[in-house]
Amino acid sequence: MGSLGWSLICVAESKVAQQYIFGKTEDRWEYKTLVVKPDQEDVILNELGEESWELVSVVSMVRNSALFVKLYFKRPKQNS
Repeated sequence: MGSLGWSLICVAESKVAQQYIFGKTEDRWEYKTLVVKPDQEDVILNELGEESWELVSVVSMVRNSALFVKLYFKRPKQNS
């Protein structure tokens, strides 16, 4: 099951595969990324959660010897 899950993730990387598997992604989701210090995560997560943003991935990174995290969010596209 683990390898099948990874296969689906890899296949879904292409725009055509996303549209085939999930429908037109540009019509369904909007995305946001933020780079923050680890001690700011809780505040950011709570604020964006109130705005219906869902955390989908976190990547640790080092810049100038300081630790940061890159947060990836998505939410259903807002009609404006």
